Order: sequence, then structure tokens, then C-alpha cells
Amino acid sequence: MAFRLDVHFLRAISVLAVILFHANIPFFKNGYLGVDIFFVISGYLLTSIYYFNINFSFISFFTKRAFRIVPSILALVFLLSILFFFFLYPSDYYDFAKSAFSCLIFISNFYYFFTENYFDNYNKSSLLHTWSVSLEMQLYLIFALTIYYFKKRSIYIFTILGFLSFIFFLLDNNPRSYYLLTSHSWPFFFGCLIYFARLDFKKYAKKIFWLSFLVLTIFIVFPIDLITSYKKLNSLFVVILVSAIIIVYKQIRSDYYVNLLLKINIFKYLGNISYSLYLFHYPIFFFNSYLSLSKDSVFVKILLIFLIFLISHLNHILIEKKF
Repeated sequence: MAFRLDVHFLRAISVLAVILFHANIPFFKNGYLGVDIFFVISGYLLTSIYYFNINFSFISFFTKRAFRIVPSILALVFLLSILFFFFLYPSDYYDFAKSAFSCLIFISNFYYFFTENYFDNYNKSSLLHTWSVSLEMQLYLIFALTIYYFKKRSIYIFTILGFLSFIFFLLDNNPRSYYLLTSHSWPFFFGCLIYFARLDFKKYAKKIFWLSFLVLTIFIVFPIDLITSYKKLNSLFVVILVSAIIIVYKQIRSDYYVNLLLKINIFKYLGNISYSLYLFHYPIFFFNSYLSLSKDSVFVKILLIFLIFLISHLNHILIEKKF
């Protein structure tokens, strides 16, 4: 598959939104929806790469995913294990060890289902954010098994699984279900399905792209809820906007102004190191809170974000690029 500027740009937007959400930056209350953006991207990319691959290898697929994900996870847990040994209370270190183990075997979403609410004002786990990495690995397993056994009939399985997950998502009122496959896999399968969209918007494609991008940006930056008492529609709205951008980009990929936006260097850089940024940002914010440093100080927030970028850049160069 040819390199997609739009997908790389959306990857940058998604990680930036999540970081600013966890940094408690004014506005960005919808930044957590960056995870849903990533799930859509992931489903779309995997389907575009493997759906028509007649020589699909289950082992090869998981080997590539493992080399992409595992080394940085190991580096993160190793560094935190050493740092926290000197700074955490023994009981807190024990809790960290349990969460680290669940993270390393990619079941942290289940672990946090029983221990923490993602939207609590204060979370006591430095690895809470790894719930999405665990969920992603579980989705990889389902995707690979589906492609391996059903091949081109996989589209029907993706449709059924996505529909069932969306129904669970709408009906399940347990806030901790946010972590689970049953109610949070639908954006991934939505991404899988939009690969098959063959919609020709012709002269409206550019308008749809710019409108979707503008609304997505406003929606993430400002604390907007479509229906105040039913915030789940926020996720659906973001997934639709991201899907619209991906679908119409194929029809306007040569447009000068679209490429001018997507080729902005800072977004290209953010897209490149997005995985490292995601992994390392939350433990740094957690550690700041644990030491009871000022969370509202502008200087402290700037310092923390600088530290996040520095460590993420080093991890990208020393770990990610080596594998």
C-alpha cells in the first residue's frame, strides 16, 4: 500500500489530542477521542494491506506486530521499574508490578476493568493508558484469525463484529466497559469496512475533506458534547469524521492545499513518533502527580511536555527504528 499522508496526519492528531487531554490543558476535554481515531486508522490500514494478500501468514503478521509494539513496551516497563523502585511506596510499587505484568501480556484492559475508571480525576496507575495497546493486540489477533480462516469473506465477519460491539457500546452503562473488546472494538471494525467504500464525491470531495477536518479539530479542542447526557455519540461523531477524511482523500490526493496541510513538518514528526509519545506521556504525568508537584503551573506543564518529547524521540531512535 502506498504511503498515506492523510493517515499519517490523523495519527499525529490522535496522539496530540490524547496528550493534551491527559495534561489537563484547558479545553481538550474531548482529547480522549484520539484513541478512537487511532482505532479507525488501524483497522483501515490493516485491511488495505492484508485483505487481498493471498499469501497471508499468521506467523508473519504477528511477528511484524510484535517487533513494532513489544520492544518499546519492554523499555517503558524496565525504566519505570527502576525509577519507581526508589520513589514509590512499597504498596504502590506492588500495584505497579501487577499493572506492569498485565501490560506485558497485553491484558491490561481487563486488569483496569476490575481496578480503575479511566475517567476518574485521579488514577493511581502509571500504565493506565496501556489499556488501548492491549486492546489493539487483541484486535490484531481477531483480525488475523478472521483473515486467515475466512479470507475474502472476512468483510462479513468484520461487519457482524463491528455491529455487535457498537450495540454493546450503546447499551452498556458500566463506565469501565470502555476498556473492553465488547464495547470498544467497533471503531477498529468501522475502519476495516471503510476500506471497501467506493464513494465518488467528485466536486464535493474537497469540501467534505475541509469541513470534516475543521469540525474534527473544533470538536476535539473545545469541550463540546453532542448530547450532554449521552456522551457516547461523541465517539460515533469522531469516527464518522475521520472516516470521511480517509474516504475522500483518495479523490483529492493531488490537491495543492490539501497536501500543504498534510505535509506540515510538525505533523509529519508527530506521526513518526506517535507510538513513543503515547507510551511515555502518561507515566510522566502520573509521576508528576505522585510527587505532588504543581499540576496547574504553566511552567511545569511545558517542562513535562518537553520531557515527553525528549524521551519519546530517544525511544523512537534507539528502540523503534532498530526493529
